[in-house]
Amino acid sequence: AWGDALPLALAAVLSFTTLSVPPVTKAIADNYVNKSEDVGRVRADSTQVRGKIYEETLREIPNRLYFGHWIAGPSVLPGFELGRVGTHSFILGTLLYRHGLAGTLLFLIFWLSLFAWLYKTREGRPLSSYSLLIFYTLLSPVMEFGEVIAWMIILLGVVIQSPIHKNEKVDSPREKSSRSLNPGYYRRNSL
Repeated sequence: AWGDALPLALAAVLSFTTLSVPPVTKAIADNYVNKSEDVGRVRADSTQVRGKIYEETLREIPNRLYFGHWIAGPSVLPGFELGRVGTHSFILGTLLYRHGLAGTLLFLIFWLSLFAWLYKTREGRPLSSYSLLIFYTLLSPVMEFGEVIAWMIILLGVVIQSPIHKNEKVDSPREKSSRSLNPGYYRRNSL
């Protein structure tokens, strides 16, 4: 009867007695407060740097509006190479800053035709394939994906399908509704 409950009961008693000792509780609380303050300081700097990156990127886009800059710009914070103009955003940095309106238009044509093709070939495709690509689209304004990751996400969304066995016939929506509405359908098509 005590087989499964005994280790859990011992863990509860041990953690309660350890946390009831004031120096242990104070050390844990101080450690938590210090970590929170450190994260807050780093986060504030990160948010400010990201804001500077977006501001500089928006300021530089009109300089080469049609064909873009092709490479990331200078750093917005001296000595911090990751904080370069034209980074930290797929739409703002990769498309508009680096590839200009021409690259952005080509990408939009590709993206819309991909979704149109997915809609046309939706039979046997689960909702998760659309959800993955929509999630990727929604994240793209504030994230920059490497080309390998981006293509892997897109290919994963395209190849996800429900398993169809070799000899199994996939019914069209019209056949499915005929089968459900017409009881004679099974007698006619069973031969």
